[in-house]
Amino acid sequence: MHARRLSFALALAAAVAVPGLASAQARRSTGSTGGSPGTQLGVLIGFEDGRGDTGLALRLDGELPFQALTPQVQLSFVGSLGYSRWTYNPGFFADLNSTLGIFKVTPAARFSFGHSAVLRPYADAGVGIHYARFSVKQRDVFGNVYTASDSDLSMHLRFAGGILFQVSPAVGLGAEIDLIPYFGSVDDTTFSLLFAAVFRL
Repeated sequence: MHARRLSFALALAAAVAVPGLASAQARRSTGSTGGSPGTQLGVLIGFEDGRGDTGLALRLDGELPFQALTPQVQLSFVGSLGYSRWTYNPGFFADLNSTLGIFKVTPAARFSFGHSAVLRPYADAGVGIHYARFSVKQRDVFGNVYTASDSDLSMHLRFAGGILFQVSPAVGLGAEIDLIPYFGSVDDTTFSLLFAAVFRL
């Protein structure tokens, strides 16, 4: 009688434990695919083009996975710190130098597609704030130097599409194209091409 009760208890424990183990294994398997990348830190560098002028663009991203929207689409949240800089010098005889620098903070939603462990295409949509500073320096024929500057704090949008190639479980390389409408004094819409190195934390 005791042996029969013990067998029944072991069978009941196995029935309860096996689905839990299977669920945990499924979660681990999902976390190892490209569709659920885990927390990541990205460093991006490239150029940003607006109104015929091309400037340097730098960005630091932190990505935090949130949830699967469909079997093929994963949602994560991205926080970005960016800096873009343009300089203009028409030549030696004009003796004029102008600089525009923009610091950006941009939270965004990222939609990653598919479950490939090697390639991860994604799309971003975000809204942020930026601080823009414009300065100009000019020297006249008598050697007098004139300077002026202006600054502005306003909003911008960011729409992006990119692809990430996972070269190892911890490191990915990729490229991204951005469309950034600026508001405020900048009042321009720029395009940027950025190359990324992404590290899984």
